[in-house]
Amino acid sequence: QRAGVDNLQSFPAVLSEDGVETPTQDYVVVNVVGTVACASVSESDSIPFADRLFFNDLVIDASKTNGLLMFRLAESLMDVLVHESVAEQLIKGDFPHLIITPLKQG
Repeated sequence: QRAGVDNLQSFPAVLSEDGVETPTQDYVVVNVVGTVACASVSESDSIPFADRLFFNDLVIDASKTNGLLMFRLAESLMDVLVHESVAEQLIKGDFPHLIITPLKQG
């Protein structure tokens, strides 16, 4: 949200573990609201995955992103796309296990 993303919902999360008396309460769950169909399927390398696509090499049409800085890709709901400015902030945030892969624009 500090990076200008306005289509997020956040909720406090409590993690508990068997055998651990005190649960961890310093986590937040974030939901990215909405999807955007902006994959340039003809330029991308993809394979069918259920009723969506799995992209080995994704090319997007930036003109279809409606200026959103972060969103789920409609063609592959497991993919969350972020604008470069947001990616920079996420990298600075030192989030463990975060994978950021640059894309090509069609």
